[in-house]
Amino acid sequence: MTDPNIAYTGRWDLGSATAAVPNWTGGYLQTAFTGTTVKIKARDAVNFYAGVDGGADVFYAGVRGSVNLTPTPLPQGNHTLRVSYRSGDTVFQGLVLDSGAGTVAPRVPSGLIEFVGDSITVGTTTSQNARTAYGWLIGERLGADHTQIAQGGAALVDTADDRMSLEQQFTKLNPNAATPDWDFSRYQANAVVINLGTNGVGRGVSSAQFQASYTSLLRKVRTAYPNAWIFALRTFSGRFGTETKAAVTAFGSRWVR
Repeated sequence: MTDPNIAYTGRWDLGSATAAVPNWTGGYLQTAFTGTTVKIKARDAVNFYAGVDGGADVFYAGVRGSVNLTPTPLPQGNHTLRVSYRSGDTVFQGLVLDSGAGTVAPRVPSGLIEFVGDSITVGTTTSQNARTAYGWLIGERLGADHTQIAQGGAALVDTADDRMSLEQQFTKLNPNAATPDWDFSRYQANAVVINLGTNGVGRGVSSAQFQASYTSLLRKVRTAYPNAWIFALRTFSGRFGTETKAAVTAFGSRWVR
């Protein structure tokens, strides 16, 4: 899906000419279009949110085929659309517009914040998952684009239980498949917020292991985003707070309470 008038936020796989797939969580697309109606093509049953002209996002549950997002036609002119997928067959196959209508380059925020974490960053227990997680809400309040490089159950340190390690997977296009590294030239974050450590205690991770992995992750983030602000949060539970502070200090940065 190479329409230059569709802006994909997050790590989307655009390798197919007929489909775009968001990886990680909280990915969304934005575009503008002419005409009076818009439909989105869904390959199979999917759950997603869509907002037209900056209005309230509407939840579409278990829909497939050409899904009409404008049951009441819009006035003639330019309109905006944002779509964020929640679950199901999260494959974007394009839009259906009026005869003679087309897409238009959307206005998108100039800044982007990337949030790195586990189920807390995913928004697993919130009402709308990624859309009501703290990262999404902060990005919206600040008028910035935002990404959530996070997965439920993820830890920082790679352990023998084969569960996800963000220190290992941060650079990947898709955390759940044998995919190549993400092409960081696709977008550059202005700020990166890391919230990791909650899931490490139950996996026998030592203080030294955690600090070393955190320092390694900080290096990867800095390599990916040379000019970004990096915010290393103490976990909300306080776990590994001392080690997080030590990693930041070892990295050569400043810890602020």
